[in-house]
Amino acid sequence: MKKISTVLILSCLLASSLIQAQVHSRFDAHIILIPLDDRPPCLQFPTKMGLIGNVEVVSPPKNLLGSFTQSADPDKIVSWIKQQDLSHTDAIIVSLDMLVYGGLVSSRVSKITESEAAKRFEILKEIRLNNPKIRIYGSSILMRLAPTADGKNEAWREKVNKWASLPHDEKSKAEILKLEKEIPSEVLAEYKKTRARNFIVNGFALDLVKTNIVDYLILGQDDARPKGIHSTERDSLQKMVAIKNLSDKVILQAGADEASMLLLARSFTDRTSTKPQVKLIFSSAKTAAQVMPFEDKPLRETVSSHLKACGATETTDDKAADLFFFVYASRLEKGRSATFTNEIAKIRSINPTKGIIVADIDPTGEVQGSDPDFTELALTKKIFSDCAGYAAWNTAANTIGTALPQGLIYWISKAKTDRTLQTKEEMKEAQAWFIRHRLVDDYLYHSVVRPSLIKNISEKDWNPLKLTEKQVSTLEFDGKERLEELSNQLVEKFPQGKKYGISKLSFHLPWKRTFEAEIEFQLGK
Repeated sequence: MKKISTVLILSCLLASSLIQAQVHSRFDAHIILIPLDDRPPCLQFPTKMGLIGNVEVVSPPKNLLGSFTQSADPDKIVSWIKQQDLSHTDAIIVSLDMLVYGGLVSSRVSKITESEAAKRFEILKEIRLNNPKIRIYGSSILMRLAPTADGKNEAWREKVNKWASLPHDEKSKAEILKLEKEIPSEVLAEYKKTRARNFIVNGFALDLVKTNIVDYLILGQDDARPKGIHSTERDSLQKMVAIKNLSDKVILQAGADEASMLLLARSFTDRTSTKPQVKLIFSSAKTAAQVMPFEDKPLRETVSSHLKACGATETTDDKAADLFFFVYASRLEKGRSATFTNEIAKIRSINPTKGIIVADIDPTGEVQGSDPDFTELALTKKIFSDCAGYAAWNTAANTIGTALPQGLIYWISKAKTDRTLQTKEEMKEAQAWFIRHRLVDDYLYHSVVRPSLIKNISEKDWNPLKLTEKQVSTLEFDGKERLEELSNQLVEKFPQGKKYGISKLSFHLPWKRTFEAEIEFQLGK
């Protein structure tokens, strides 16, 4: 009886292992993602983007990831990682802020000490020791200037933001002292303590790269300005990168939420040993040289750094280029939307075998979505129908860091021809879903529906930073109804619109604010 039980158990384990191997074998690769938090750009986008390249991206259950000011439990996330079958894992993309602090918002408070942070890196060392072939990609965020808007700190939040945005030199001394008298001393002390702790932990992250625990690291600068208290931290980290000789394995750049998508694209360029050549075409030389809202570097530098992070290369030669990356940041320039869409259409017709990526950037920081004129013209010229990558949400870094990885993953994966017809169709649908999702989210929601929701909040005198469950339910109902109507009109502007129509749309405000929306839908007739 004992023998039979042992044989039965072994048979079950073997069968389970074979089933798991078969599931993984459907995909070109299996990647574990530990996201920055539970918001769509950090979790939903990279998961869906992986499917474009026939890659399975899995994350911890959403209930382990926390939400907004509710911190995740890093210890439970570590336990989840230990339960995964790493023998079938090709890469791990890990937000160190989630692993150490419990998410982005939690990284802005000083609850976790430097020594506790160091202990939480042990799981990565353990993975490297036991699974030397797995590539580990990490991201860590340089703390933004403004404290989190949580509906409780309105009295002093902007004053801290202003204090942190000053260059902290002799010229600003009087203004700094004035602000320090107006900000509660305990608030400023907590803020300084947290920044100091985060800087030390970012230094620990560099050590992980130096000791070959992490293969590639993005140090992303969250919302900032050209000058401010963050500049010293950034410059010091850059010097540390140079001293440790890590310039090929670490990059400091603008942005936070898009880091996992950039690292996902890098996993593709690394795994396939390809370095796609990309030609950049800006809508304006003037805006390319400008610093975009919430960032501290000129737009051109942001694009170049994101290219490097993905493992792609820049070229100025049309013939050598695999993809053309059109960066539109001229919505304030009358008539430029029409002339730029004409340029895109012309270059596409001359180079029909090359990929097209489009980034629509808000140069004012007010809309945080697409330019309706540009989008409608691009739809009319069918630019989105065969677009490799597209995005138009929030900051320049967010938009670039979504459109570029999508375009690269699509382009790299398209080159592999030895796939089943079913897999090819699934990848085609994944690409169609992502392009439509960007248009529904970045265009229909942020540029059309969201303004009406904000107006509704204002008219009813609701607190936009502290919405109640009932208020959120009302907004979600109204938003869903309007998005369904607009989405049906949108798909008619695509070839094969009915085949890849939008159905079963759901709309959710995950952080109980209108800033980000979690939109899901299915493709079908």
